[in-house]
Amino acid sequence: MSERKLDDWLSAYLVYTEKQESPEKLHFWVGLSVLSAALKRQVWMDRGYYRLYPNIYVLLVAESARIRKSAAMDIGIKLVQEAVPDLAYISGSMTPEGLIKHMNRVTKVSDTNGHIKVTYDSHVLIHADELAELFGYDRQRASRLTILLTKIYGAQNEHTHTLATEGQIVLRNLYPTLLAATDPRNLKVLPEEAIGGLIGRLVFVTASEKRKPVAWPSPSDDDLALYESLKYDLHSISQIRGEMIV
Repeated sequence: MSERKLDDWLSAYLVYTEKQESPEKLHFWVGLSVLSAALKRQVWMDRGYYRLYPNIYVLLVAESARIRKSAAMDIGIKLVQEAVPDLAYISGSMTPEGLIKHMNRVTKVSDTNGHIKVTYDSHVLIHADELAELFGYDRQRASRLTILLTKIYGAQNEHTHTLATEGQIVLRNLYPTLLAATDPRNLKVLPEEAIGGLIGRLVFVTASEKRKPVAWPSPSDDDLALYESLKYDLHSISQIRGEMIV
């Protein structure tokens, strides 16, 4: 792994975003989401009976057009997509079936002896500017998507899902991450099925006051250099593999 340029990636990310109007709390959790997504399923903690992976579901909750939720997310999403170009990403309205098909990937890698080793990879970063866009107002679809997101949160080795048109699909090496936002009034799109499962897995991040407005933000040369260092180190972080030791 290449040598890192920054002492602390998350602290540097907060420095880079300090001139943007969104509260620091939002940038902090977007930064954590970016790190979570970049690591994919390559890092874990041994919990004896299972492996704990660093995937998180983050939901920013604040009134629309008040604290620039989407702007804060866009900065992090752009950075991680540039730093980790092979990151699987899905955004906007989706069905459970569409998400399953997006996650159903097989990567074939040739080993040094010329044999083909098959690697299964079902990681994904799910992004939604507005929770209502993700779940929609179809209660049946919202219910099925809620159950699916709850089920796969544990980053299991395997998950079997039956599609009406294609039969059973087996996802292997799951690793879902979620970064979304909503106006508090739109929390009603979460179906009853979310109460016992998905809500307990969501990190709710709330804020009410944005920073001082910046009419014409213009990143300095130092800001642009810091962005490049953030991108370089995030790519290095995405190459980390192995067990986390406390």
